[in-house]
Amino acid sequence: MSLIDKYDTYIFDMDGVIWRGSEIILDSVNTIKLLINRGFNTIFLTNNSTRSREMYWRKLKRIGIKVPIENIFTSSYCTAKYIYEKFGGGKAYIIGEIGLKRELTNFNIRIVEEGDVDFVIIGMDRKFNYKKLMIGMRKILSGALFIATNMDKTFPSSDGLIPGAGSIVAAMEACVDRKPDIVIGKPSKIMFELALKDFNGKQVLVIGDRLDTDILGANNMGLDSALVLTGISKRNDIDKLNIKPRYILEKLSEIFEY
Repeated sequence: MSLIDKYDTYIFDMDGVIWRGSEIILDSVNTIKLLINRGFNTIFLTNNSTRSREMYWRKLKRIGIKVPIENIFTSSYCTAKYIYEKFGGGKAYIIGEIGLKRELTNFNIRIVEEGDVDFVIIGMDRKFNYKKLMIGMRKILSGALFIATNMDKTFPSSDGLIPGAGSIVAAMEACVDRKPDIVIGKPSKIMFELALKDFNGKQVLVIGDRLDTDILGANNMGLDSALVLTGISKRNDIDKLNIKPRYILEKLSEIFEY
């Protein structure tokens, strides 16, 4: 019996699973297309906050993965949706890129540079600098909620690992001497709960390339998980981190023959 005989819903990470930077992982693309054609629920979860869900929808479509935009959940979208549902909106100072800003604007959250704010929201920012750190620090110390889109220390690119949002969050933690008040992305339950709320899957498998986000997040939710070795985490990391996936896949297509 293969894995597809056990599950009706698949949650996929994207960076490190479907692509590495600009490099497309064709085995993964073809596997996901087969699952979609066979009628399985396919949900996409990414901690990457630099793109909006619409930007990811267009990228998936370009490589032949056609799903409704409602099946795509980014940490930027989930951050905006969570703030809107829990706080009704507000003013925010952003350390992040266009995807995060678009999603917040879509939920009528005002992005401001000066004055008091309700939230300081941190995502991956490839133009991060000392001034942004200083402004964010002062706003948090003045009472703004400290929100991290995700805590990924690194990020896979076609040129190798680069610093992720978690490295910027760590800098802010050092400045304000505390952890974020809210973390949205994996392994937090918030992102999984937002994604699964509108789906009726009874048997869910989470597939990702990172033990400390995808696999730990699935474990926190009581969901089965599969580590695919096309991205960041490797076999010897399992014992190092003591985070156990249910399955280990060299490549995604092994779900048909596992």
